[in-house]
Amino acid sequence: MNRLQHLLSAQNAYNIQSPFLYDLYCHVVDARISRSDLRKLGLQRRDRYGQLRFKLMDYYGAMEVDNGRSVAADIATKGNPNIGTNLTSLMCREDGSLIRMMRKPHRNSETEAQWEQLVGMTDTRMVVDLYDVGLIFTSTKLARQRFIMR
Repeated sequence: MNRLQHLLSAQNAYNIQSPFLYDLYCHVVDARISRSDLRKLGLQRRDRYGQLRFKLMDYYGAMEVDNGRSVAADIATKGNPNIGTNLTSLMCREDGSLIRMMRKPHRNSETEAQWEQLVGMTDTRMVVDLYDVGLIFTSTKLARQRFIMR
């Protein structure tokens, strides 16, 4: 999927019906981090992945886990050895569910295939595609849904 196709099919805050997704959009995806906080965190203004990772960890009380490596190893055995560099897993303290983040899932056909394998995993519940970053939630409280957002 190229960026234009993504933008044409993407939703914004006005089209979101899911309360969980609207909350995610307002408090995480669309929330701004001040320049002074970016400097403290060592993040660049254009590092959307790093900013989203920080905001997810802050909002959901999540912590980074090594599960990303085991998922990456599982997918690597299926022919995609480079996924480990693109994948981060965060565990929510509230219910122990995972949030998987993939950097640039639409970079090329190989990363698209890796993204689709992650989306197809049995524990995947909600998928949020932001084009530059893909988010996968595994909480059993969520319905199985897939969203494309700006």
